[in-house]
Amino acid sequence: MSQPNIKVWHQRIIDTPRGDLTPYEWYRKLSETYNCSFDNARRKATKYAKYAKIAEEQAVGFNPIIDKEGIDYSEVSHGWLKTTKADKNGHKHSLFFKVGHEGDFIGNLAEILKDYKFTVPQLANNPNPQSSMAVINLADLHLDKLCILDTTNSESSLEKNIDIAKAAFKLLLDKCVLVGIEKLYMPFGNDILNADNPQNTTFGGTPQDSIFDWKNSYKAALNFLRWSIDYCLSLGIPVDARAVYCNHAPTKLFYLAHGLDLVYEGSPDVKIEYQELQRTYYTYGQNLFGTAHGDREKVNALPSLMALEQKENWGNTTHRTWLLGHLHTGKGFIAKTSEDNSGVEMIWLRSLSNTDKWHHKQGYVGCPKSAQAFIFGKEKGLHTTFRETF
Repeated sequence: MSQPNIKVWHQRIIDTPRGDLTPYEWYRKLSETYNCSFDNARRKATKYAKYAKIAEEQAVGFNPIIDKEGIDYSEVSHGWLKTTKADKNGHKHSLFFKVGHEGDFIGNLAEILKDYKFTVPQLANNPNPQSSMAVINLADLHLDKLCILDTTNSESSLEKNIDIAKAAFKLLLDKCVLVGIEKLYMPFGNDILNADNPQNTTFGGTPQDSIFDWKNSYKAALNFLRWSIDYCLSLGIPVDARAVYCNHAPTKLFYLAHGLDLVYEGSPDVKIEYQELQRTYYTYGQNLFGTAHGDREKVNALPSLMALEQKENWGNTTHRTWLLGHLHTGKGFIAKTSEDNSGVEMIWLRSLSNTDKWHHKQGYVGCPKSAQAFIFGKEKGLHTTFRETF
């Protein structure tokens, strides 16, 4: 069956204006109106919309013909308008526009944070303090990942992903408090977001199926992290939060850490730390923790890396643990430094993230969406593990 030609799609786009719809809603409306797949509608709109007719006053005002990915004009600091026909004065125009990234993001950070009241909750009374610490690391959340039913057999939205993450965190922390803990170690980042820029690619440039409003995804992630910390304080649990490097959105991770640092500045019960290091370390009593995204290091090298990079802490602790993400699965084993020495436990953290189109095509499906919490005694190490599956 022949496909509609370019003129047909020109007319379809003109007849179905985006208006106040989000890009996602617009593409979905095109697909439903013209009985085609969501991906086909998105490709056609992206490819042909720039050729659609525009009002004369827009052309005179040098507005872009269309923002390729449905970006609002208010977000465009530069654009590209190239006319093929001369205007009434005989002039052709070629102006270059581009969507701002780092500079705009930094400039907008203060505006974004205005939405928050910087009133840090007072630490409540801990109902069951024990000489133990909980670790909750919701790795690989990919909160802004977009999953389409007709390409992945599953659906997701930013709001739904946030709700699941909140539910998992609350269930896990509530169980830890019942057992008895004196503090929470909360590594964050670790691909909390899927895309790193307004072009919806990773830091390395790999295209992603993500929501198109990058400001909303950033604000939602910041709000979720703040909610998590505030919930801990409401239960009487102080928090040590540490950013973990990631390969999808390390730029946004910097902004998240900076935002949290501003929110909790001066709080004696919340510590926010960010280092631009592939691996971070943390100690609690006789426990030494190494945290990494898990996309770079060779597994067998991690125990020796911990010993080399943490010589003093290695010698002063008896329980050593690596917390790793990236694989979106869970597995564990003991990697011995030598047959006579105690081991380093390697824990791969499970993910709550949905399966996107690429993972679905590759057959990476079926792994339960779940999250974990671990309780470590100050002297005796890991003694309790909780898991919540969605």
